[in-house]
Amino acid sequence: MLSTAQACRAQGVIRFLAPLSLGLSYADFCLTRFRAAAEAATEGLRLAQDTGQPVRAAGLYSVLALLAAVSGDETRCHEMAAGPGISSPATRWRTSAGWRNGRWDCSISASAGTPRRSTGSS
Repeated sequence: MLSTAQACRAQGVIRFLAPLSLGLSYADFCLTRFRAAAEAATEGLRLAQDTGQPVRAAGLYSVLALLAAVSGDETRCHEMAAGPGISSPATRWRTSAGWRNGRWDCSISASAGTPRRSTGSS
């Protein structure tokens, strides 16, 4: 991804990589390629932050929250869902939406395989 980022930077189109990384990370997540999803989301998040794209960053935080939920890391799931550094209420809401989707996975891990859907805002 770094060589692609460098090429895009040289051509002045680096801003397109954050949304592409978002789509790629969601696709990898859906295909259960969790390591690839984490790599794409992490790189995309860095690019989104570097190029001032808070909405893309919020989506990428959501992917990272889902990945943490699936791995059973509830603390990281909470951290990523909070969208550190995102100040816009709209983008915070988007990250929260990803968190709400990921909470169910956290609850599965926490209850040792017994699914329960969490309710409320905490």
